[in-house]
Amino acid sequence: MAASLDQTKAGEVTRVWCVGTAGLLTVAIDAAGKIGQVQEVPGMSTLPLLSVAVSGNAASGSASPPTVVVGSSEKLWHIDYFNAERIMRFEWVTDIESGAGGVLSSTVTSLAFSNDFNGGADLFIGTQNNLNVRFGDNGTYTTVNGDKGL
Repeated sequence: MAASLDQTKAGEVTRVWCVGTAGLLTVAIDAAGKIGQVQEVPGMSTLPLLSVAVSGNAASGSASPPTVVVGSSEKLWHIDYFNAERIMRFEWVTDIESGAGGVLSSTVTSLAFSNDFNGGADLFIGTQNNLNVRFGDNGTYTTVNGDKGL
């Protein structure tokens, strides 16, 4: 689960992003704590999703919108913050059993962004056996494993 803050005409709304075996859901919660619209994101609802992270708040005044990433045993998706049905890009996850290689070392189990919310936030990607890092300033990846001190 991940949360972000949206600035709307009616005030601030917390948007909660939830993943699970049913796919990706977004839930809006207003400033009074009232749960508003619960939306299932079509196209991802049949996939077993394991983790989600949001790079920041839409209310922060940043020129670029926050980044939403969703991970599974198959892919890491980068999703449009304002239109969650729009997949902006994805990276393949390595399938260890079949030997099919991907950018990420194995099933994505956890996701977290660094605190730099100005477009350069690094993404830390926990997998079953390594830590992968996507550098926000240039989009490259690296893997940290037992040989590198993990």
